[in-house]
Amino acid sequence: MSEIDRLQTNDLELGVTDAIQKHFTRQVIQRKPVSQRTLDFEHARPRWLRECMAEATGVFFYVFPGIASIASFTLNLENPLGVTAFGSIFQIGWAFTLGIVFAIITCAPTSGGHFNPAITIALALWQGFPWKKVPYYIFSQIFGAFMAGLILMGMYWPEIQAANEQLLAAGNPLVANGAPASILCSFPNPNQTNMGWVFMTEFFVDSFIAIVIWSCLDPANPFVTPAAAPFIIGLAYGNMVWGFGGNTISTNLARDLGTRFVALIFYGREAFTYMGYAPVAILVNIPATLFATAYYEVVLRDSFLIIGKGHAQHRDGDDALMRHISKTGIIKDDDLRQITSNVGKCHCIDTPEEFLNFTEFYTTARIATVPLGYDLVGQALNGSVYGDVFRGVQLLTSYDPVSCAGICSGMTFCTSFNIYYERDPVLNPDPVNCPNPNSTTNIKCVFWGSSISKELALNDGEIRSSFQVVIAGSNYYIKQDALNNLTDLGFYGPRGDGQPDTIFSAGKLIEPTDKYPTFMGGYRGYYANRPEGPNYDPTICAKKCNELTIYNSVNRVNSTPYVNGAYPKCNMFTIFEDVQTDAVPFSIVCFFFSTSWDSKYATTVVGSDRKGRNLTANLVKIYQRLDYPDPPICVLDSCDGAQYYPGGNCSGWGSSYCRHP
Repeated sequence: MSEIDRLQTNDLELGVTDAIQKHFTRQVIQRKPVSQRTLDFEHARPRWLRECMAEATGVFFYVFPGIASIASFTLNLENPLGVTAFGSIFQIGWAFTLGIVFAIITCAPTSGGHFNPAITIALALWQGFPWKKVPYYIFSQIFGAFMAGLILMGMYWPEIQAANEQLLAAGNPLVANGAPASILCSFPNPNQTNMGWVFMTEFFVDSFIAIVIWSCLDPANPFVTPAAAPFIIGLAYGNMVWGFGGNTISTNLARDLGTRFVALIFYGREAFTYMGYAPVAILVNIPATLFATAYYEVVLRDSFLIIGKGHAQHRDGDDALMRHISKTGIIKDDDLRQITSNVGKCHCIDTPEEFLNFTEFYTTARIATVPLGYDLVGQALNGSVYGDVFRGVQLLTSYDPVSCAGICSGMTFCTSFNIYYERDPVLNPDPVNCPNPNSTTNIKCVFWGSSISKELALNDGEIRSSFQVVIAGSNYYIKQDALNNLTDLGFYGPRGDGQPDTIFSAGKLIEPTDKYPTFMGGYRGYYANRPEGPNYDPTICAKKCNELTIYNSVNRVNSTPYVNGAYPKCNMFTIFEDVQTDAVPFSIVCFFFSTSWDSKYATTVVGSDRKGRNLTANLVKIYQRLDYPDPPICVLDSCDGAQYYPGGNCSGWGSSYCRHP
């Protein structure tokens, strides 16, 4: 294609896109806010019951499409359209493949996605899965297959009944390979009289699948991402069905035993006694999977690579790891320096550029869970926060914002946190002996006592001797104001009418009816790198607001314009951060008012302080007393309706408690 043709094609495509966009609007439906009742209900659910239900559901999702495909194939042999219209072993393999994919995607996040008693046992033996969970995991898996078989029999019952009658009339068995009972569970072909061969076929198939499963679960495997694992595991099953489905295979104790119980209900004891095959179908999966597990663990797994990628640690600590490194000649004793904690995933080529181009860092950051009670304000950045309100740092063994949030929520002065991957030297760089050592990847969680934003991604690393420290996959999280519950202090908020970057001009808020100033003063707390704060916390303002009311109740009774024992009460406050134009917040500010004002009186802050620093306001929130009786004051032309109040209530006391001009 010529350059002219290519240009015209591109122009045409852009034109079509523009035309479509004029007629269609993308509708984005926001997720509903989560109620406290929902959180309480979810917290009260027994964890073990959720895991059992997930295992049963996962096996159901895996088994049901497969046996439904077998049913459509088996029950249409006499259909005029021909059996090829209804399926084949190729189709059956795909049904099991996609069923496994759906099972893992749907249920694995809850239970871990075993879906096979042999996998559960292997995980208990090799990976530390709790033995107390093994019995009810296995029961749940068998139950899921049982329900899949039972529901399928109900859905296909008219066709199955017709096939049963036809086979009985011809003197053929109902329990055999190709008979209706084989829809539910596998049976050998009539010529497969040597159970030894059947055993070896089953053993090989199950071992093959198990090795693929362990390779997908190996954190050091660079070829399998978490998103690809369900499809690879599903294809391993499908591959074995395509190759050996005609020779009779089971592949899973739960899949076979659960549906075999259904066959027992409908076809009697022969479901378990036919040709002595049932023990092979039910039990061989366990030794085959354990053999494959041992083979992978002993022959194929590289534990040092797993440690190097940060997914495991040496049982005896870093000193033992360094002794191993020295003993094996990876580095020499006289080259040892202080080793850092290697907890992150590694890139393949050890350069700063490859570290910053390592896709998995950014993929992990983009799919990371947003912790409950926090907002994501920066994602997958190449810099960490630079600020003045540092509250601490924690090394993690995995990229887990939820763990960071748990630590932050347990700290008195933590308002936000930053999690990221950092390229660090495995040895302390020495300008003479070791200027540019190999790198390790640390996952760091850094805690802050102020707001943070992506504009603060100013720390992009440093140079240590000839070693370059760089940062990738940096996410920023800040506590949601909704969790700052001030009802115990007598306030509600933040009010929904507040704007994030506008504040009230304190001196201009004059009560419109009685003409007295409602501004009662303010408080400023400068951020500092010390644990006692201050930090962005509305409770600071709420307490000072209440203290101001208590002070006035003793010292300012009947002060102008109040009479009849009234005094100025602090009924509303605003909290915000003073932020320099370089986006670095340096203080929190509280403004206190005796009357509630509508946010329409707030104006955007653009100015400078006494030091000449250009300032803006950030995180502006409005809180109001629970016992304040009237709506916010607003007498502007745009204020019309019951949600506004024209004034005259003497800051909540009532009109008889003020001297009127």
